[in-house]
Amino acid sequence: MRSADTRQGLTLLEVIVAASLLMAFLGMSLLLFMGFSGNMRDQMSRVDIESQLTRTEKLLRTELESVQASSIVLSDPFAAGRFTRIEYRSIVGFAAGAPVPSVLRRLDFVLDPGEIIDNASNDGDRFIDEGSLVLTVDFNNDNILSANESVVVATNVASSQEIYAGASAVGTDFAIQLGDRVAVPPATFVDQGSTGFVRIVLTFLGRTPNDATGVRLITKTWEYAIRN
Repeated sequence: MRSADTRQGLTLLEVIVAASLLMAFLGMSLLLFMGFSGNMRDQMSRVDIESQLTRTEKLLRTELESVQASSIVLSDPFAAGRFTRIEYRSIVGFAAGAPVPSVLRRLDFVLDPGEIIDNASNDGDRFIDEGSLVLTVDFNNDNILSANESVVVATNVASSQEIYAGASAVGTDFAIQLGDRVAVPPATFVDQGSTGFVRIVLTFLGRTPNDATGVRLITKTWEYAIRN
């Protein structure tokens, strides 16, 4: 005598409940993954900016700590009312008590292709008037600084406070200054066009998904005493 088959299939209600639970689980997993992915991109953006900052700091220290004062020329190639270029010679040694200058060198802000100084994102990336910090060295020693003697020091550098389309003006204008330190507490830098100190102010830009404006920035100021 055969025993009755007691196996039963799932009811429609059970299928709907199981499917709903599965969808809820998948939805939560997707949200967690998106949050994790956003945090990872956020951290990578921070690491990239901090890495550029470290490299730039080391280079500027090497370039500007031994500048020959009489060789410094500041210029404003964008007619923006502030200096964004400095040409100079470093002191590489002394001969008969006189300083021996290096070949001609230049640090300046160079706009990204398609960008102009107009407080707008002309290249469509929503960064406004951004560019790079570029070092050019006259390796041929012909007193001519050419494009093939240039190297990019840092990218995504802001030129003005209007750094991101649709966001409030933040950051600091890119500027190269010559001045002195006033020794009245707190000691402050005074832009005098003199050669006591050279000062570079710049803002590094990066994107982050966890910021309402979609942009991360670090503003940094470097000052170096001109020793001669």
